[in-house]
Amino acid sequence: MDSNKISWKQGLVIALGVPMLILPNIGYFAGYVGVFSIIVWILSIG
Repeated sequence: MDSNKISWKQGLVIALGVPMLILPNIGYFAGYVGVFSIIVWILSIG
């Protein structure tokens, strides 16, 4: 297996792990920018 490629299972694990890294930071971000943070959150999901 090529070391530069990942399987779909590894990609799925990475994709599922990203929201766990983003969500704790949303609270601090919301304190700074208010309602605009909802738009940023929606864009980050996309």
